[in-house]
Amino acid sequence: MISSHRITVTEESQVGVARRYVAEMCARLSTDEVFCGRAAIVATEMTRNVVRHGKGGEVIVRQIMAPTASGLELLALDRGPGVHDFAECLRDGFSTAGSTGSGLGAIKRLADRFEVFSQPGRGTVTWVRLYPSAASKEAVAFETGGVSVAVKQEKLCGDGWDVLETEGVLRALVVDGLGHGPFAEQASREAMAVFRSQSSTGLASTLGLIDKALTKTRGAAGAIVELSPRKGKLRLRGLETFRCISCTTASPKVSVAITARSERVLKGSMNSGTRGCRDAFS
Repeated sequence: MISSHRITVTEESQVGVARRYVAEMCARLSTDEVFCGRAAIVATEMTRNVVRHGKGGEVIVRQIMAPTASGLELLALDRGPGVHDFAECLRDGFSTAGSTGSGLGAIKRLADRFEVFSQPGRGTVTWVRLYPSAASKEAVAFETGGVSVAVKQEKLCGDGWDVLETEGVLRALVVDGLGHGPFAEQASREAMAVFRSQSSTGLASTLGLIDKALTKTRGAAGAIVELSPRKGKLRLRGLETFRCISCTTASPKVSVAITARSERVLKGSMNSGTRGCRDAFS
């Protein structure tokens, strides 16, 4: 898992900041110029919408690293009046801010995946994924996503998450390195490295290996969830208490959201003082 990068958006000059950041990330990810061009346009339009229509907000960028396709994910969140008519807003030429009215429609056309959610008076969330032309579009049993960003005074995030999919079974890890900054990030990165290397190991054994690996770090709190729709089972290890918001295994579409507060700290050189972690998957 690669941490998300948050770009605060309050005025027009930050549209260029977002576009340049996305362009640099795309250049590192792929030599596909069409992909890089699409991503730059999408970043520009999403950020501009946050400024002009959303009264400010933020754009969160994440590189997607997956076995079938590596690409880019962008999430725009604003605090504006919300969208009252999505069909009208997606039509070219429609605008509430006196612009050309091509923003939301262009984003949808250029993105490989596009979703938008809005509540009147509270704001709008726009989510897209883009992939290079040569990336595999092979269908996967699960679609996962998450946001992990550092607190404002830090450059590195001490929270982490990762997912593994093997033969129709999904495993997900959430980990909270103790404290903030580089030492917390080191602990969560170590936990995720062990997690990724143990796709066929039992949950308890995997947690034991993570526990052992973290002895050289500050330590962390964490949990692993395993979802098997075919068996209708959901297993979670590593947390004392958790709440399963929704778990539906009777249909092809499975939705799982977990909100948890950890009372167990994985061993580390500093294994006290944690306030627990609060994370969600969906």
